[in-house]
Amino acid sequence: MNQLKQSFQPRLLLGCLAVAVLTIIGLRLNMNMASVAALDLLIVVLVALYSGFWQASILSLGAVASLDYYFIPPLFSLAVADPQSWVSLATFECTAVVVSRLSHAAKLQAWTAEQRRRDVERLYNVSTKILLPGVSRDQLAPQIPHLIRREFPQRGVALFDSSTGSVHSAGELPQDFESATRDAFLQGLDYFDDQRQISFQLVRIGGKPEGVLAMAGPQMTGLVAGALASLGALALESGRSFERETLAQAGRQTEQLRAAVLDALAHEFKTPLTTIRAASSGMLEMGRLASAQKELATLIDNEADHLTQLTTKLLRTAALESDSVKVRSRPASVREIIDSVVSSMRAQLLDRRILVRIEDRQNDVIADPDLCARALTQLLENARTYSYSGSDIELSAVFQASEVIIAVTNQGAPIAVTDQEHVFDRFYRAAPFEDRAAGRGSGTGIGLSVAKNLIEAQGGRIWVESNDTRGTTFYVALPSATEPCARKA
Repeated sequence: MNQLKQSFQPRLLLGCLAVAVLTIIGLRLNMNMASVAALDLLIVVLVALYSGFWQASILSLGAVASLDYYFIPPLFSLAVADPQSWVSLATFECTAVVVSRLSHAAKLQAWTAEQRRRDVERLYNVSTKILLPGVSRDQLAPQIPHLIRREFPQRGVALFDSSTGSVHSAGELPQDFESATRDAFLQGLDYFDDQRQISFQLVRIGGKPEGVLAMAGPQMTGLVAGALASLGALALESGRSFERETLAQAGRQTEQLRAAVLDALAHEFKTPLTTIRAASSGMLEMGRLASAQKELATLIDNEADHLTQLTTKLLRTAALESDSVKVRSRPASVREIIDSVVSSMRAQLLDRRILVRIEDRQNDVIADPDLCARALTQLLENARTYSYSGSDIELSAVFQASEVIIAVTNQGAPIAVTDQEHVFDRFYRAAPFEDRAAGRGSGTGIGLSVAKNLIEAQGGRIWVESNDTRGTTFYVALPSATEPCARKA
């Protein structure tokens, strides 16, 4: 746009010269006013297209004056004797103004579209360079400002990392730039400083501010600035995940290492998901999509959000498995464990009736109450997800031989016999998943594996039975506290 403004005077002068030449030619060839007016209108449109609306408007007034002076009686005078001539001149001026406005608007729209295309291309280039696997956060953070400034026309870029309290910068920056960046983080707001031409964008990880991205230069659109901040957050989180994985490789046990890899994998999922959501949201924000295209973009945005929720669930599971889980077995009441699990999940089970049946006789077990509650919570959540909407869920406990058998029963599509022996395998999901889920949220295939590990760590057993008549029941067998030879985990 600056180039258009700088070149408006030469192009306006050329337009005036062209109108003058056409007027002379028209007089020499004895052309009528309509023919000369059509040619003048063409010149006005070209000026509007390559210079601007106001330049074209000025030229159109000059063209009207020229037509009036040379072609409308009385000739060689700006006076107009015939009312029809006023109508002709007014029609020409209105047409010139309207067409000039439309031409300028089309030029501006094309320029805006080109800028957006360039922004998307620059964002892509930054994303390919900033999201580097196998690089620690301390190594990656200083490179982020240089990578952004290399692609975007900014005088300077700075990144404040709250975890280390350091500011990494690139380019020419004011003397108080670092303190201003820290102040922006303390204020917790995104804003643009008009006086100094500096934008401050919070870098959020998991919704929590972890730093500030500051850019000195022309103001960017909110979408581009937000996307750059998101890329910075992803890079920092990727580096932190790499550091966690490195620490795990140094001294953790096999299960802890697997949890760290799962954590890194979940964060890797978030990288393309964020890019997909940024692209789909950007297309919707542009507002130039057809109805079918808008529907597809909305579908992409919703499904990306769904995958983000699943990734968050993976992260929670990884956090559980990465803890140093120690089994502290002791006599515990099954009734108290079940009551605590049902109470903790009451909000998720508002549309269900939970039937609890516990045998009156002694049903204490030798187990870790906290680990038992975690395992039963997973089984109850599994029952809610894969049962028919509004159906009952039953929890029961009976004493049998030297064990207490806890059962979680739900009514839903049965699990095939060939799948029952694999449902506790990590990442295994029985088919057909869509039928069993009854249209509900998808699972990750790791919850039952975690429940199995927790129960077996306490010396217990877990299995499943499923058919068309009785539904699906998951059984947990734990050593009874009333058995003299009860085992301790």
